Amino acid sequence: MEDAGAVFASGSMHAAGMNRGGDKWAAESVRGDSITWLARTDGEANSTNITPYHNITKVLDSMEKLKDDLDRACSFSSSRSSTQLARYPPGGRYVRHKDAYVSSTPSRRVTILYYPNDQWKEGDGGELRIYKQAPPSSSSSHSCTKYYLEHVAEGHLPSGEAYVDCAPISDRVVIFQSALIDHEVLCSHATRYALTMWLY
Repeated sequence: MEDAGAVFASGSMHAAGMNRGGDKWAAESVRGDSITWLARTDGEANSTNITPYHNITKVLDSMEKLKDDLDRACSFSSSRSSTQLARYPPGGRYVRHKDAYVSSTPSRRVTILYYPNDQWKEGDGGELRIYKQAPPSSSSSHSCTKYYLEHVAEGHLPSGEAYVDCAPISDRVVIFQSALIDHEVLCSHATRYALTMWLY
């Protein structure tokens, strides 16, 4: 958590937006976090060099190992990854969305979230709400899809749609398929950080 706070204090984070290029737009009521992209060297545009931040470096090393494990276990063959640090202040949220959409062009395929929030306690908000999908059939091409939903709060919307709320507690890792899973960040009542790696 100290490293995440130090990155924010350095002034390298900026208000997040949606879409890219000329289509980019921002609205705090839709997405209220500030972000920076993380890099291992200087010189990458709009990125923070993580070299001085040893704890963040360790987490990213572990995420890279997880990427390698997926490549071996599932023949995932990820072509690249990108990593982002996000900070949600009190009142910050991110409405329901997917991290990618199925398309013919290379896109995000797997989302890996890591939470460094060692001070988080019940009532602080900022839970990750995951909208449950029907388990894929045995003929699905997504051979590594599994649903591990222990130790989270399950609920239903008035429509009957099921969801689970994952608290952003310290050292929790959440992994899901970027183009398949609807999710949102519920309103935070305390500062909340998340490290996200996307595999392509």
